[in-house]
Amino acid sequence: MNFVNIPLYCAFCLFFRFQVTLLIFMKTDIIAQSPKFSTFCHLRKKTMSAKAIDKYIEDNALRFEAEFFDWLRIPSISTIPAHAGDVKKAAEWIADRLSQMGLQPELIETRRHPLVYAETPAVPGAPTILIYGHFDVQPVDPLDLWTTPPFEPTVRDGNVFARGASDDKGQLLTHVYAAEAVLKEMGRLPFQLKFLFEGEEEDGSDSITEYVNTHREKLACDCLIVSDGAMFGPGQPAITYGHRGIMSFELMLTGPNRDLHSGVFGGAAALLKGPAARAQLSTERQQGLKLFFLLLVAFLPAAVIGGLGSLGGAIFAAILLGVIEMFLTFYIGAITTPLVLFAIMLVFLFLRPQGISGRIAKDKV
Repeated sequence: MNFVNIPLYCAFCLFFRFQVTLLIFMKTDIIAQSPKFSTFCHLRKKTMSAKAIDKYIEDNALRFEAEFFDWLRIPSISTIPAHAGDVKKAAEWIADRLSQMGLQPELIETRRHPLVYAETPAVPGAPTILIYGHFDVQPVDPLDLWTTPPFEPTVRDGNVFARGASDDKGQLLTHVYAAEAVLKEMGRLPFQLKFLFEGEEEDGSDSITEYVNTHREKLACDCLIVSDGAMFGPGQPAITYGHRGIMSFELMLTGPNRDLHSGVFGGAAALLKGPAARAQLSTERQQGLKLFFLLLVAFLPAAVIGGLGSLGGAIFAAILLGVIEMFLTFYIGAITTPLVLFAIMLVFLFLRPQGISGRIAKDKV
């Protein structure tokens, strides 16, 4: 079940204190090199008051929690068509929340579920930060495994239990409320914030993908923060600096339309069981390794004769080349790597000062 600790989320809002934000950026080498960050680095003490922001968060903690619960009660399940209206209602809710902060949000209609966009005024010489999040949630089945109703937030042991509490309405609101605290207390942010929230993250993100591709200039930024992560532990916010992607594909296999006796047809008919098993194992990396080892076996005799001096030297070279192969595979691909290595071997054997024939002649003397 999803859960989130409300007090910890309020504490997590402190990430938008200028000092911590600067720390995040300066830990990122590429961003740290930007002149924009070095320019507003010196403005820290003049532009922000951490105590005032902390007090605002404390004074509004109960309101934050009540609003959070209201949003959690919206069953914005993006994968169930019957809940399309709820997904739009969740989008309207966060758009209204941004409007109350003094921003001018856009409710962007798509072919499926809407997007929500808003931005603060640009700050000359300062960076632009894009905040991403999603307000749709996963289905709740099986319901009998829930101790309390999934869309009726319940506090137990200091934690909030509800669908979407930690994926992703809680994290999204963390950044929204943090920005609100700074805007209310300081009047402006020391950098520009752009918010882009979607309602299809749990169902492929088709609409936001299309929108990003057609609105690159509008969404241009120096840094992207994804509001869809986790905390390390109580009082320990975490900075996630990278994510793995995902690849989807459909595999179609064609074979016999009936069971075939292995004793009669085994080895002659193409059964689906074999190809299906091989498909799980036959990645580009494994194919490249097979080709590499074939070439390596062909190279060993030449290595012994051609200048490595001994079978031990040839084995050492084989291990060394295997290590090199792993690095090359990462950069140029598993299929290309063996061919490159084989070319290197040939160059070594034929173009070294004494050449293969010279080495053989010397060994015979």
